[in-house]
Amino acid sequence: MSLIRRPARAGIAAALGLAMTAMAGGLTATAAASAAPPATARYVALSGSTLPTRAPITGRYTSARMSVEVALAPRDKTGLNHLLRSLYTKGSTTYHHWLAKGQFDQRYAPSAAARAAVGRYLARYGLRVQRSASPFLVRVVGTSRQVSAAFRTTLSIYHQPGGARCGCRPRSRQRRWV
Repeated sequence: MSLIRRPARAGIAAALGLAMTAMAGGLTATAAASAAPPATARYVALSGSTLPTRAPITGRYTSARMSVEVALAPRDKTGLNHLLRSLYTKGSTTYHHWLAKGQFDQRYAPSAAARAAVGRYLARYGLRVQRSASPFLVRVVGTSRQVSAAFRTTLSIYHQPGGARCGCRPRSRQRRWV
Protein backbone atom coordinates (compact mmCIF):
# COMPACT_ATOMS: atom_id res chain seq x y z
CA MET A 1 0.00 0.00 0.00
CA SER A 2 1.42 3.38 -0.92
CA LEU A 3 2.07 6.07 1.65
CA ILE A 4 -0.17 8.49 -0.26
CA ARG A 5 -3.25 6.32 0.34
CA ARG A 6 -2.65 6.06 4.09
CA PRO A 7 -3.13 9.77 4.87
CA ALA A 8 -6.27 9.67 2.76
CA ARG A 9 -7.78 6.93 4.91
CA ALA A 10 -6.71 8.54 8.15
CA GLY A 11 -7.87 12.01 7.14
CA ILE A 12 -11.21 10.76 5.87
CA ALA A 13 -11.73 8.57 8.93
CA ALA A 14 -10.95 11.47 11.27
CA ALA A 15 -13.27 13.93 9.52
CA LEU A 16 -16.09 11.44 9.16
CA GLY A 17 -15.64 10.20 12.71
CA LEU A 18 -16.07 13.72 14.06
CA ALA A 19 -19.20 14.22 11.97
CA MET A 20 -20.73 10.96 13.21
CA THR A 21 -19.82 11.79 16.79
CA ALA A 22 -21.95 14.91 16.50
CA MET A 23 -24.78 12.92 14.95
CA ALA A 24 -24.50 10.11 17.51
CA GLY A 25 -24.74 12.65 20.32
CA GLY A 26 -28.32 13.28 19.22
CA LEU A 27 -29.23 9.60 19.33
CA THR A 28 -30.78 8.13 22.44
CA ALA A 29 -30.88 4.57 23.64
CA THR A 30 -34.63 4.32 23.18
CA ALA A 31 -36.06 2.04 20.56
CA ALA A 32 -38.00 4.92 19.03
CA ALA A 33 -34.87 6.93 18.38
CA SER A 34 -32.94 4.00 16.97
CA ALA A 35 -35.79 3.23 14.57
CA ALA A 36 -35.89 6.79 13.19
CA PRO A 37 -35.45 7.01 9.41
CA PRO A 38 -32.23 8.56 8.05
CA ALA A 39 -34.12 11.69 6.98
CA THR A 40 -34.51 12.73 10.64
CA ALA A 41 -30.79 12.49 11.44
CA ARG A 42 -29.19 15.82 12.30
CA TYR A 43 -25.89 16.74 10.72
CA VAL A 44 -23.76 19.38 12.38
CA ALA A 45 -20.63 20.98 10.98
CA LEU A 46 -17.99 20.83 13.69
CA SER A 47 -15.91 23.99 13.96
CA GLY A 48 -12.26 23.29 13.22
CA SER A 49 -12.86 19.68 12.17
CA THR A 50 -11.11 20.14 8.83
CA LEU A 51 -8.09 22.19 7.88
CA PRO A 52 -8.60 24.95 5.31
CA THR A 53 -6.86 24.31 2.04
CA ARG A 54 -5.93 26.22 -1.06
CA ALA A 55 -4.91 23.04 -2.83
CA PRO A 56 -6.91 22.58 -6.01
CA ILE A 57 -9.42 19.75 -6.22
CA THR A 58 -8.41 17.57 -9.15
CA GLY A 59 -11.28 15.08 -9.10
CA ARG A 60 -13.55 12.89 -7.02
CA TYR A 61 -11.95 10.39 -4.68
CA THR A 62 -13.19 6.89 -5.41
CA SER A 63 -12.34 3.61 -3.78
CA ALA A 64 -13.83 0.15 -4.11
CA ARG A 65 -13.09 -0.52 -0.42
CA MET A 66 -12.79 1.99 2.39
CA SER A 67 -12.68 1.50 6.12
CA VAL A 68 -14.10 4.18 8.41
CA GLU A 69 -14.23 4.24 12.20
CA VAL A 70 -16.87 6.45 13.79
CA ALA A 71 -15.98 7.79 17.24
CA LEU A 72 -18.94 7.98 19.63
CA ALA A 73 -19.29 10.41 22.50
CA PRO A 74 -18.87 9.02 26.02
CA ARG A 75 -22.02 8.11 27.93
CA ASP A 76 -21.31 10.45 30.87
CA LYS A 77 -19.18 13.25 29.47
CA THR A 78 -19.53 15.45 32.56
CA GLY A 79 -18.56 12.58 34.86
CA LEU A 80 -15.61 11.70 32.65
CA ASN A 81 -14.34 15.29 32.65
CA HIS A 82 -14.68 15.41 36.46
CA LEU A 83 -12.82 12.09 36.83
CA LEU A 84 -9.98 13.19 34.58
CA ARG A 85 -9.64 16.52 36.36
CA SER A 86 -9.52 14.85 39.79
CA LEU A 87 -7.08 12.13 38.68
CA TYR A 88 -4.55 14.76 37.64
CA THR A 89 -5.12 17.43 40.32
CA LYS A 90 -2.61 17.22 43.17
CA GLY A 91 -4.39 17.28 46.50
CA SER A 92 -7.54 15.68 45.10
CA THR A 93 -8.83 12.67 47.05
CA THR A 94 -8.65 10.62 43.83
CA TYR A 95 -5.28 11.97 42.60
CA HIS A 96 -3.60 9.09 40.69
CA HIS A 97 -6.22 6.57 41.93
CA TRP A 98 -6.71 4.80 38.59
CA LEU A 99 -9.79 2.81 37.68
CA ALA A 100 -9.60 -0.97 37.75
CA LYS A 101 -9.57 -2.85 34.46
CA GLY A 102 -12.95 -2.63 32.75
CA GLN A 103 -14.33 0.16 34.96
CA PHE A 104 -13.68 2.90 32.40
CA ASP A 105 -15.73 1.21 29.67
CA GLN A 106 -18.40 0.23 32.20
CA ARG A 107 -18.87 3.83 33.33
CA TYR A 108 -18.23 5.88 30.20
CA ALA A 109 -18.50 3.79 27.02
CA PRO A 110 -21.53 4.49 24.83
CA SER A 111 -24.35 2.03 25.38
CA ALA A 112 -24.71 -1.02 23.17
CA ALA A 113 -27.99 0.50 21.94
CA ALA A 114 -26.22 3.70 20.82
CA ARG A 115 -23.53 1.71 18.99
CA ALA A 116 -26.19 -0.47 17.37
CA ALA A 117 -28.20 2.59 16.28
CA VAL A 118 -25.17 4.09 14.53
CA GLY A 119 -24.37 0.71 12.97
CA ARG A 120 -27.94 0.32 11.68
CA TYR A 121 -27.88 3.83 10.23
CA LEU A 122 -24.64 3.13 8.34
CA ALA A 123 -25.85 -0.31 7.21
CA ARG A 124 -28.83 1.38 5.51
CA TYR A 125 -26.33 2.83 3.06
CA GLY A 126 -24.76 -0.55 2.32
CA LEU A 127 -21.80 -0.19 4.67
CA ARG A 128 -20.81 -3.40 6.45
CA VAL A 129 -20.31 -3.10 10.21
CA GLN A 130 -17.21 -4.87 11.55
CA ARG A 131 -15.94 -5.58 15.03
CA SER A 132 -14.02 -2.72 16.61
CA ALA A 133 -11.31 -2.88 19.26
CA SER A 134 -13.02 -0.13 21.27
CA PRO A 135 -16.60 0.31 22.49
CA PHE A 136 -16.21 3.99 21.54
CA LEU A 137 -15.79 3.13 17.85
CA VAL A 138 -18.11 1.76 15.18
CA ARG A 139 -16.08 0.39 12.28
CA VAL A 140 -17.62 0.05 8.82
CA VAL A 141 -16.33 -1.02 5.40
CA GLY A 142 -17.74 -0.11 2.02
CA THR A 143 -17.18 1.85 -1.16
CA SER A 144 -16.42 5.55 -1.34
CA ARG A 145 -19.87 6.04 -2.90
CA GLN A 146 -21.53 4.40 0.14
CA VAL A 147 -19.43 6.48 2.56
CA SER A 148 -20.33 9.68 0.68
CA ALA A 149 -24.03 8.81 0.78
CA ALA A 150 -24.05 7.89 4.48
CA PHE A 151 -22.21 11.04 5.55
CA ARG A 152 -23.79 13.30 2.91
CA THR A 153 -20.44 14.55 1.74
CA THR A 154 -18.19 14.57 -1.28
CA LEU A 155 -14.78 12.92 -1.17
CA SER A 156 -12.26 14.74 -3.36
CA ILE A 157 -8.69 14.37 -4.55
CA TYR A 158 -6.43 17.34 -3.81
CA HIS A 159 -3.09 18.27 -5.33
CA GLN A 160 -0.63 19.02 -2.55
CA PRO A 161 1.95 21.82 -2.97
CA GLY A 162 4.72 19.26 -3.58
CA GLY A 163 2.70 17.76 -6.43
CA ALA A 164 1.49 14.65 -4.58
CA ARG A 165 -2.14 13.66 -5.02
CA CYS A 166 -4.09 12.89 -1.90
CA GLY A 167 -7.69 11.93 -1.15
CA CYS A 168 -7.79 14.21 1.86
CA ARG A 169 -7.06 17.79 2.77
CA PRO A 170 -3.32 18.52 2.88
CA ARG A 171 -1.65 17.99 6.25
CA SER A 172 1.65 19.24 7.58
CA ARG A 173 4.68 17.66 5.93
CA GLN A 174 5.99 16.90 9.42
CA ARG A 175 3.16 14.46 10.18
CA ARG A 176 3.75 10.80 9.29
CA TRP A 177 1.02 8.21 8.95
CA VAL A 178 1.92 4.66 9.84
